[in-house]
Amino acid sequence: MPGMQPPLAATLPSTDYFELDSAHVGDRFAIWVTRPVDYDRADSARYPAIYVTDGNVSAAMLSPYAEHTAFDLISAFQPYVQVTVGYPADKAGDWLTLRNRDLVPADEPAPPSMIAAVAADAQTAGWTQEEHDEYIRSIHDGRAAQFLAFLEDELRPVVEDTYRLAPDATGLFGYSYGGLFSLYALMRQSPVFRRYGAGSPGVLSPDSQIFRLERDIARRGQPFDDVQLHLTVNELEITGRSHIYRDLGIQFARLVDRLYLSDHAGLDFAARILPSDSHMTGFTQSFLSYLRACYGASVPQSGGL
Repeated sequence: MPGMQPPLAATLPSTDYFELDSAHVGDRFAIWVTRPVDYDRADSARYPAIYVTDGNVSAAMLSPYAEHTAFDLISAFQPYVQVTVGYPADKAGDWLTLRNRDLVPADEPAPPSMIAAVAADAQTAGWTQEEHDEYIRSIHDGRAAQFLAFLEDELRPVVEDTYRLAPDATGLFGYSYGGLFSLYALMRQSPVFRRYGAGSPGVLSPDSQIFRLERDIARRGQPFDDVQLHLTVNELEITGRSHIYRDLGIQFARLVDRLYLSDHAGLDFAARILPSDSHMTGFTQSFLSYLRACYGASVPQSGGL
């Protein structure tokens, strides 16, 4: 495989690491691929792949679920291969800015609540004015189309050539701006993904590209190709003091309303409010909700500790 094996990969069981250059994006990405615990023994079985964004935080946080699904005796999931996408070590410190470039669609509006929240976060993090300005610029300069092309045209063939996968159940999960990107891929009607998860998606304005793309699909009467969408939002985003997350909750409700009213053929969607969590604590719970909804399995009848 392209790339090298850094120390981090050795700390994640059943996980391979490689790096891949993208002609579409013009940058290099870090890829963590976590196999289910029985992958090497079940040499003829094929597994759905779930692609997850924000790999510099989500690889370590979520990969144990991919490896250990077989041991859950109460709420089992289908075994799956997790493909987590992030940035190599030399760029990991800039991941917050780089993710804006890759996850935000072009011309996605940034409302005043977003600009105010970034200013507050920059002060908390001790950013320089240059770092603050670069972060804002990356929001206004999103290249989600190029990142989607990287996943579809450049990463997917490498993963499918290397691992035993069931391509008819491929998933895409993202949280926050990753959730915005997951919705963008859905509304672009990607031919690759079939089960989408969007946790607290960063749709912050009624002028979002997501609403524009959804209206275009509804106007054309264009059906989806039998896909699932699982949406989640956190309770404290809706009820808390933060203006930006209340904006997120408002647009979340608008999106759910639009999807019900449009009643798109071929789209099976569900939405959930996750209790007690905020934006900062809801990532894992959102992912688990997505797994239950889109990759649930029958509970094993026997097992041990």
